[in-house]
Amino acid sequence: MLNIAKVYSKISTDSGIYYFKKALAFVEMKVVTLKTDNPETRFYNLKKAGAIHAIATLYFKQGNFNKAEPMLTQALAIRKQFDDKAGMAASMSGLGTVYLNQGKMEQALISYKKSLKIEEEIGNKNAIASLMNNMALVYMNKGLVEKSLECHKKSLKYREEIGDKSGIGASLNNIAIIYHGQKQTNEALEYFKRSLKITEEANDKKGIANALGNIASIYQEQKRMAEAIEYDRRSLKIREELGDKQGISNSLANLATNYSETGNPTEALKNYKESLKISEEIGDRQRAGSTMIAMANFYLKQKKISEAEDFAKRGFERAKEIGALLDIRDAANTMKEVYVKLNKPTDALKMYELYIQMRDSVTNEENKNSTVKKQYEIEFNSKEREVIFMSDAEKKILVQKQEDEKKRLGIIVISVVFVLILVSIFSIVILRSLRENKKNHEIIVKQKQLVEEKQKEVLDSILYAKRLQDAILPTGHYWEEQLAESFIMYKPKDIVAGDFYWMEKINDLVLFAVGDCTGHGVPGAMVSVVCSNALNRTILEFKITDPGKILDKTRELVISTFEKSDKEVKDGMDISLCCLNTKTNELQWAGANNALWYVKDNELKTIKANKQPIGKFENHKPFSTHTLQLGKNDMLFLISDGFADQFGGPKGKKFKYKQLTGILLANKDKTVVEQKTILHDAFENWKGDQEQVDDVCLIGVRI
Repeated sequence: MLNIAKVYSKISTDSGIYYFKKALAFVEMKVVTLKTDNPETRFYNLKKAGAIHAIATLYFKQGNFNKAEPMLTQALAIRKQFDDKAGMAASMSGLGTVYLNQGKMEQALISYKKSLKIEEEIGNKNAIASLMNNMALVYMNKGLVEKSLECHKKSLKYREEIGDKSGIGASLNNIAIIYHGQKQTNEALEYFKRSLKITEEANDKKGIANALGNIASIYQEQKRMAEAIEYDRRSLKIREELGDKQGISNSLANLATNYSETGNPTEALKNYKESLKISEEIGDRQRAGSTMIAMANFYLKQKKISEAEDFAKRGFERAKEIGALLDIRDAANTMKEVYVKLNKPTDALKMYELYIQMRDSVTNEENKNSTVKKQYEIEFNSKEREVIFMSDAEKKILVQKQEDEKKRLGIIVISVVFVLILVSIFSIVILRSLRENKKNHEIIVKQKQLVEEKQKEVLDSILYAKRLQDAILPTGHYWEEQLAESFIMYKPKDIVAGDFYWMEKINDLVLFAVGDCTGHGVPGAMVSVVCSNALNRTILEFKITDPGKILDKTRELVISTFEKSDKEVKDGMDISLCCLNTKTNELQWAGANNALWYVKDNELKTIKANKQPIGKFENHKPFSTHTLQLGKNDMLFLISDGFADQFGGPKGKKFKYKQLTGILLANKDKTVVEQKTILHDAFENWKGDQEQVDDVCLIGVRI
């Protein structure tokens, strides 16, 4: 009967549930007739647990988490009773996934960890890979990005070892989701496409649907709406074939957003409502909450403020209930917009502050303030005493030993009394000394507290300065819109940096640069703000687009800013500045002390910069503008001096430009994501345990 049920479950979940229930009824009758001491009792009880677990799994596939939970709990209880370790691990894992979809993150994590412990004892690599994957999803929902990525990579490693193509596709997909959440769109799209390819090879329809849906979300961000809608429709069709209600709900919500963006509000609202209805039916509280937030944004766009406020509040409350940081962030941002429209500035400010707090929590690498609990295992050992029957001679020997022991103890007591007298004398002397030390200690503690308070004030100021400096850098999304095939390797030496990267777009011209200001840390950051502002004014206020003339005007503005001081300020910057015509691929470039490297016709070439900085300089001359005609797949590299000047390697020497340009040329044909990874690893391996000596900024652009 169980085998028949398995066959029908592959045809449809409803048929599977029907036949598994018939099988369960048969097994339960058998269990009732058996006595406790019957050898078959364990066998049939475990068959019963297996049937219950199978029904719960089918309910889960239908998205009916509320029915799946109690059945998995029942199956787990039976398997514990009969010490079925493999079954216990499976039931715990199933419960973890139910809790995950219900938004009960702590319960999900506990269940997964219990299951993982058993599977590691058994050595079930397939199950371990799945559990690592699911734990990663929990960590992501809790905002622990680094932990999530670590778990996904461990899961991918196990799946590659066992050759599980569907699992590899799922891991690649989930790693891509993390990169996507961190605004690393190029990396995310590459992993999504790798996931789609391998799931298609494995004919894994659910994996294909997930990859299609996620690629659609990238295209949506890139405003490639026709492609986004096409991929979402393909994903929805597969999910409808599978009867995957949770997936259907996700696809409908994504399609709704696409229709809203393309000016089709009727279709958008229809799909949002259907998605919300399904997610509420199956108990998928997280999807329901995020759909409510999306609907609030939709109504805001339609200028229906009361509806927007209603859905924003509902989505916000749902996000708080389940502790989903990403949704709390998005809901707070939407609530802020609603309150602005309602002219409630106080409420809007509160929501904006919450949005900033949640945003920083999500993007912070590994949430550095979180703690790791240590677990200790204590083993208890007990020994039994043996009863010994002694002879008379043995008893006399024992009595003599006891007498000797008494004498020895008497000597010890006298010695202890003498020592105590000495200790008392020393204690009086020490007590007087301690009174003096206590006074001194109180003074030291007060001074320490004062130093710590000042240190905190300084650190808070530097962290706020970092926010201000981050504001002058172009966002990842804006950068990728203008230069899709590019990468930025940006590694400040301290919290804030003297290096910065910059971009502006004027019609068909994209202007971008790497600036290296005097110093690093807070002084360097302050100079970078002045220099970045001068660049912006030159482009936007004075309407200059010729790179050489831009640097001339920027130098003039920087010197003018610093001349307002009573003291002479000679700070400034070195810079490599490009102006790319995206229609003709003509490049104009100018540089102050920093050269331009580019790969053309399989050769790495260099254009030398003017040997003068942006700032005060004797006998300064106008900056030169160089013009290049670039072709498809040519590469540009803009580099500050921090990479080449880094000490390290086996002899503790500088990395130098020769070695750096060698790496650039050797890897010119690789994707920009791979190039960035190779450069990052080369820098870190060279640096080793050495301190980073300067800020590092390196940009690569493929035409």
